[in-house]
Amino acid sequence: MPIRSFFAHLLITAALLLLVARLVKGVKVEGWGPAFIGALVLGLANAIVKPVMVVLTLPLTILTLGLFLLVINALMLRLVSALVPGIKVQGCGTALWGGLVLGAAEPGGGGGDRRARAVGTGPVQPVQLADAFQLGPPACRRAPLSYWPTRRGTVNHSTTRRAAAVIASGPA
Repeated sequence: MPIRSFFAHLLITAALLLLVARLVKGVKVEGWGPAFIGALVLGLANAIVKPVMVVLTLPLTILTLGLFLLVINALMLRLVSALVPGIKVQGCGTALWGGLVLGAAEPGGGGGDRRARAVGTGPVQPVQLADAFQLGPPACRRAPLSYWPTRRGTVNHSTTRRAAAVIASGPA
């Protein structure tokens, strides 16, 4: 990660911490200094502690259909408030709302479907959406990535060609 990108990410996360403090009652950030330190600690916590927590709580996360990840985000925010002197989070409910706002707005936190964008640089085609969301006939779901449409929109494999025709024709 280039240093410029790191500092841009740090600046955005610090600004988001200040935004969370304004939007969520019970979250207090005393200025830009604690916000920068909090962004750095949050980045370290998300890189080191959060993956361990996600693995340890995987059965609970699966059982709640991923909603337990909101609790993990809240715990990361509580950890930051415990370690950084200028940041205070009052209560678990406040941490949950703050983690929700922070997770939704944070760079790389929740934006878009990477599989649909990874196939081509142009507009997303129906076959790509079918693969990304596991929709369409089974032939469409099983086709390897190398058989997907190219940049020009041509299909390289007969199974995928039939699946693309079914999806493009719309509902039966």
